[in-house]
Amino acid sequence: MADEALATASVPSVGAGTSAAVAEPSPSSDYGSPTDAPGADTATSDAATGTTTVETDPVDSPEGVQDGRIVPQEFRELFKANPKLKNLFYSERAFRQEFPTVQEARKAKEFIETVGGEEGWQAIQDGQAKQQEIDGLYASRDPQKQRDFVKHLLTQDKGAFRAIVPVALAEFHQADPQTYNRVMSQIIANTFSGAGVANHLAQIKQALRSSPEQAEKLLDGLGAWVSDFEKVAQSKPEIDPDREAFEQEKAEWQKSQEKQKSESFSNSYRSEAGTLAQSATEKHLKTLLAGKTLDKESMDLLTRNVFQQVAGMAMQDEAYKRQMNGFVSRRDQARAVRAFTAKFNQLLPEAAKKVYRVFNLGASPKTAPAQTTPARGTTPTPAGMVQVMRPPKPGEVDRSRTTDSMIMQGHAWLRDGKHVKWE
Repeated sequence: MADEALATASVPSVGAGTSAAVAEPSPSSDYGSPTDAPGADTATSDAATGTTTVETDPVDSPEGVQDGRIVPQEFRELFKANPKLKNLFYSERAFRQEFPTVQEARKAKEFIETVGGEEGWQAIQDGQAKQQEIDGLYASRDPQKQRDFVKHLLTQDKGAFRAIVPVALAEFHQADPQTYNRVMSQIIANTFSGAGVANHLAQIKQALRSSPEQAEKLLDGLGAWVSDFEKVAQSKPEIDPDREAFEQEKAEWQKSQEKQKSESFSNSYRSEAGTLAQSATEKHLKTLLAGKTLDKESMDLLTRNVFQQVAGMAMQDEAYKRQMNGFVSRRDQARAVRAFTAKFNQLLPEAAKKVYRVFNLGASPKTAPAQTTPARGTTPTPAGMVQVMRPPKPGEVDRSRTTDSMIMQGHAWLRDGKHVKWE
């Protein structure tokens, strides 16, 4: 998270108190120091009040408009003595106009990073515009737009479209039986017309008067057509084995590619973020150790425990988790690393202190009475060791025989020759 923005005292309003006030020119767009060139300001004096006012040159104001902002006279003297203060003053005021509090600025920054910056936001806008266009086609009563909507679904995935149409018809029948029957009647009528059913029935009617045998043959033909009609209705969709194999192979390839991309992103992200976290942790631990040097095994053990503490604390922040999920889902490594590093550095001091206290490195306990017998409820002490209640004081430890790793594991040699163990 970015450092706290510079906070300044509230600027008195015009006429507040008795302090003289002057109008200051606005800063440049990049917060550069305003120019105090001759002629930039026009000074006027009021003999009755003893106040001097300097009006802003319209050329120095945004879009050439005189903004009339003023600052106390004592601020102007400070600005002359230190021009950088003028830059900070205007920068702070411009920031506060957009974000009254630092929390609001942080939320805005998190939102911008979550959507992927300008490019991510533009992609979202484009996607929404396309979706609105499709929604408009769906809701339209214009036959041509309705056909365009159906064609859109068909071109997106022909197989999916073919599979969903029967489901849509079944739902259509449940939702509006009357309209469903009318639509299906039109389909049946067109089918009968295309098959010449009406003409076939007329031939049967005529044959019944003149040739019953011919009429019977015609009826058998009509019956066979109806039978074929039923078979088609009850048959399963034909599946092209080659096409099915291709689609299956394509799906597996896409799944494999997606897995490879995810693994590649994960490995690269973890490597970069882990390196930064490792460096920050070791640097911070060296500060806590205050010159004390640990062996590699002990330092690695401390570092791993710090990582675990930070991870547990970070997972309690729901906003952080949502932000990271967004970056990871888009495989935005740069923003993911920045967000992780900022969060890690924020939690590192507290996590390191917890781990440091747990291992009691360099700590001086209030009392450290030695026990010749193990305390009740403790684990058995190895032969030759003496169980004690608390870690010994640093001055009592024989450093020639005791390593940092031994201390972190809970045992040490004392100067009096005892080998002690503590919980």
